Amino acid sequence: HMVNGMPKLCETNPKMKVCRPPTTPVKECVMPWDERIGSLGARYSESIWSDVTFGHFQKDDCGRPSVAFTMNPTSIDLNFPHRFSGVLWLPSAHNDSRLFLDRTVVSGNNVKMGWDMDGLLHVALYDMDGSLLESGRPGGTAISVANPELAAKDCEARPGYISCDRKAYRLLKWEAVEAPENRVYSKFKAWRASDGRSTWSKGLHDDPCLMDPPRPERAWQMAGDNYYNLTMFTSPPKHHRLFYFNEESEAVRLDIFLTQPFTLEVYMDGKLLGDEFNTAWAADGPRYPSLSDPHGSYAFDPHQRRFYITMRGGD
Repeated sequence: HMVNGMPKLCETNPKMKVCRPPTTPVKECVMPWDERIGSLGARYSESIWSDVTFGHFQKDDCGRPSVAFTMNPTSIDLNFPHRFSGVLWLPSAHNDSRLFLDRTVVSGNNVKMGWDMDGLLHVALYDMDGSLLESGRPGGTAISVANPELAAKDCEARPGYISCDRKAYRLLKWEAVEAPENRVYSKFKAWRASDGRSTWSKGLHDDPCLMDPPRPERAWQMAGDNYYNLTMFTSPPKHHRLFYFNEESEAVRLDIFLTQPFTLEVYMDGKLLGDEFNTAWAADGPRYPSLSDPHGSYAFDPHQRRFYITMRGGD
């Protein structure tokens, strides 16, 4: 699914100075609502699938390919997560025609999914009870074949997707705050310390119909209880905003490279955090925050020009 941030009628879109009648389309190039207008319009969204039975899917279905579930091939900015529970696969749903999370020749809305786009690299299906991947274990994830570096060593390549039935991935988002519209940011690399694997986020794309600069943000699927280095290959902004969408109390520690050795003030829910969250001032001596520290624990190393922060899920 695609959550779009650009209203198509002038009554809710400020692009048109004169709006009579209020149902006037902002751009005729989107008619009849088949063209992509605007970029990703939500910080987070998810679909919940429960008690679903899949049957009668096979690779060659009357001469045409068939698959039970796939992603939106035109949602190039990001495909938000899907949560599955109570899934039943009938024998007529063949193993090679169940899930397809890979590059496709399908295009539409004037866009085509590229191999390096977030909508492909970070699409994820969450197996809440082990029924989607038929593992019997809750917490697994189906991820894209196009992003093998995201997979852990115990993941398994299956037709059309990678099954990580022992690993729960969750979405982490980074946003630049009060960044100039003409500022250009590079891809944002995420390096996982546990196995040395790296992936990246390219971010949102320009609207091809009505020129609307995309918001500077990046997103990754991350495995919980891991350390990650985040490196942007252009100068990062002065202000950062981070969100970790995980319902469990798993943590990730982020090491963010900064081009300037300036310390940062850290806010949580709009409130400035006190020195008790700064592990550089810990009672047992200065240290970096760890996975066992509370959400928001942080430290800054001016010599390495890295900012360290622990993000924890749950309530």
